[in-house]
Amino acid sequence: MLGTRGRKLFAAVAAAVILAVAVGVLYRPGGPAGPSGGPPVEPYPVPPPNCPVADLPGETTEPSIAVSRKDNNTIVVGGNDLNTPTGIVWCGHYVTHDGGKSWKQGLIGGYPRGPRNALTGFRDTCDSNVVSDSQGNFYYVGVAYNRVPPPSIPSARRTMVGPSAIFFAKSTDNGDTFGQVVLARPSALTHVQFNDKPVVAVDDNTGDLYIAWSSFHIGAVFGGCQLMVIRSTDGGASWSSPVTVDGSLTSGDNWGVSIVVDQNSTVHLGWPEYSLNAIRYARSTDRGATFSAPVEIAAIVYQPSPLPPTRFRTPMQTQMAIDRGTKNTSGSLYLVWVDYASGDTDVYLASSHDAGSTWSDPVRVNNDTESNGIDQFFAAVTVTDEGWVHVGFYDRRSDPENRMLEYWWAISFDGGASFPLNMPMSDVAFDGDLSQEGDLAFIGDYTGMSSANGTVAAVWCDTRRATESAPDSDIYGAVVPYKDLLKTNKFANVTVPWP
Repeated sequence: MLGTRGRKLFAAVAAAVILAVAVGVLYRPGGPAGPSGGPPVEPYPVPPPNCPVADLPGETTEPSIAVSRKDNNTIVVGGNDLNTPTGIVWCGHYVTHDGGKSWKQGLIGGYPRGPRNALTGFRDTCDSNVVSDSQGNFYYVGVAYNRVPPPSIPSARRTMVGPSAIFFAKSTDNGDTFGQVVLARPSALTHVQFNDKPVVAVDDNTGDLYIAWSSFHIGAVFGGCQLMVIRSTDGGASWSSPVTVDGSLTSGDNWGVSIVVDQNSTVHLGWPEYSLNAIRYARSTDRGATFSAPVEIAAIVYQPSPLPPTRFRTPMQTQMAIDRGTKNTSGSLYLVWVDYASGDTDVYLASSHDAGSTWSDPVRVNNDTESNGIDQFFAAVTVTDEGWVHVGFYDRRSDPENRMLEYWWAISFDGGASFPLNMPMSDVAFDGDLSQEGDLAFIGDYTGMSSANGTVAAVWCDTRRATESAPDSDIYGAVVPYKDLLKTNKFANVTVPWP
C-alpha cells in the first residue's frame, strides 16, 4: 500500500509565484463556476506557495495545526502517519521554525519498536488535535486503540472497536519533541466502547486544559454516544473524571465536537447531533464542573458519506474559533460545519458575540452559485488579530464533474456576517480517491487552520503525487502573511477594510 513517488520542484513553483506577486499579475485561468456549475466565468487569484509538511513514502492524513502565539515562524502539525517501523498508523508531529520553508517530521513515542511511554502496548493511534498556548507550549491529543475485536463484533466494525484510550502529549521546546505523554482517559478495557475524535483547549488565564471527545457504546444492549469532557489543572500530568455533556449509554450520536476557552475561562462546545439533524452548543462557566443544557444553533441536512462521485468517506465535523484580539469583536465565537440542504454540500458559519448566549443565523461561506451540484466540505476556522474570520475547506468548484479537490480559503471582514472573498489556497487540484488506507479511499475526516501575529496557516490531505497504480497521500499546507497577499492581489468587487 506504500507507493513509490518522485521528487518535487517546489522551489521553482514558489519563485514563480513570488515573481507574479511582484509584477501584479496574480491571476490564473478559472474562477467561481457559472450558474450551471459549468466552466468558471471569472479569474481568481493564484494561491500562495504550498509546502509539503509530511511527505515520506508512507501515507499521512487527517492533519491538525497550531501556529505558536509566541513566534509565528514556529508551527506544529499533527496527523495520521504510516511511516512507522511496522507499517501501522500512528500519530505524527511535524514542526517548522522558519514559517513553513522546512519541516522536521517525527512520531509521538510509544509506537511498536519505538521509544517506550504510556502508549506502549497499543497497536495504533490516530485523530490528532494540536493547540498552542500564549507561552509557546504545544498540546497534542489523540486516540490510542487496538484493532483486533472478539468474533462477536460484526465484521463491519472490526477496524474501529476494541480497547481505546485518549492520550495527551505536551511540548515545552517549541514543538521539537513531545516528551510528556499520559493517558488522559485510560482504556475502557472493553470491546463495546470506543473513545473517538478528541479535541483539546487551553485556558490562558488559569493554565487549565480541557479535552472533549465522543464515547461510543456498541452492542445490542447499548448503542448510544456520550459527549465527554475532562480537565487538567497541572499542565496535563493528571486529569479529572469525565463530565457527560450530552447523550447516554443508549441514546445520542454526537460525533465531531469542537472546543474553545474564552478570556473569562468559559468553556464552549459545538457539535453535530446526528440523531436530531442539528448543530448543538453548550458551555461551562465553572471550569468544566458542569455544562449548560445543549441548545440548537441550526437545523441541518447531513451530507452523504461518501459524497458522489468519489469514494472517500465524508463524515460531519464542526470546528470553533474565538477572537482573542482587542477590537470590538474580541471574545466572539465562530462555529463552522457543512450542510446538504441545497442538494450539494456547502460550508456554513454561525457567530456569537455575547459569549454563547445567542447565535446568529447560519451564513453560507462558499460564494459559488447555490445548488450548482458542487461540494465544499471539511471546514476549518481561525480568527486573526484584527477580528477577520478565516475559513478553509475542500472545494470542487473548479471541476464541472465535481471530483477534483482544491483547498480554498474564505475571509470575513465583518465578524462573520458575510464572506465576500473566496480564493484557492492549494496550487493544484487532486483526486481524493487516490489516498488509500488499507483497501479504502481515505483523506481523513478534517482539515486544519490556525493563525497568530499576521500569519494564517492551513493544512490538508493532498494526493498530488499519487497515481492509480501507486495511491498515496501527503499533508500539504500554506503559511501565508495574509496582509501582504491581500495588498498585492486584485479581487473583483471586494474592498478590504484595512484597520
